[in-house]
Amino acid sequence: REARLHILGEMNKVIGRSRDEVAETAPSMVTMKVDSDKIRDVIGKGGATIRSITEESGASIDIDDDGTITIFGEGLESRDKAVSLIEGITAEAEVGQIYTGKVNKIADFGAFVNILPGKDGLVHISQIAKERVEKVTDYLSEGQEVRVIVLDVERGRIKLSMKEVPEEEAQADEASGDEETAQHSDDASATNEASQAETEEMQATEGADAAADEAADPAENDGSEEQPS
Repeated sequence: REARLHILGEMNKVIGRSRDEVAETAPSMVTMKVDSDKIRDVIGKGGATIRSITEESGASIDIDDDGTITIFGEGLESRDKAVSLIEGITAEAEVGQIYTGKVNKIADFGAFVNILPGKDGLVHISQIAKERVEKVTDYLSEGQEVRVIVLDVERGRIKLSMKEVPEEEAQADEASGDEETAQHSDDASATNEASQAETEEMQATEGADAAADEAADPAENDGSEEQPS
């Protein structure tokens, strides 16, 4: 008994208490609950969706019939990646929520915009801009990213609007786009300046070499014309 207590005392000197945080690379588990109707969306046709999630995240996933999902990650990053992917699949469009979506299809009466994985909404032609819109293609093109707000969700149909997005949101997007453009411009200018400086340096070096060659040529010629006395 005394020997055991001695060993425990020595161990406590090294590990006095449990760690407050687990290493990010340590295996991690979490459970989450989704609507049972969403289980088939997470699994996908023939299990394609859940296979894609496990391959992309590296996590293992167990799903119960009641909608409880248990995720075993190789680490925190793996676990959180799987959670994020599942949340994206099971998320529902919320009325009044603003999303950044991509135009998937254009029709005469409006455009279909993807705002969540597997969820498209319709921006009616009357909801594209404040002014009257004659042709959807004058304002939108397939693949374009746009900011939209959810007006209504009825029987799975999502109604979206671009013109009803608050002006401060639209201005923030424009400012962000301008900053990105300015950054690209600055990078391009810096690259051009560096390239020009390099060219000038090469020209100067070539000029110096040419001058040195010209200075050496007369001396060589004089030496070759000298006759022994």
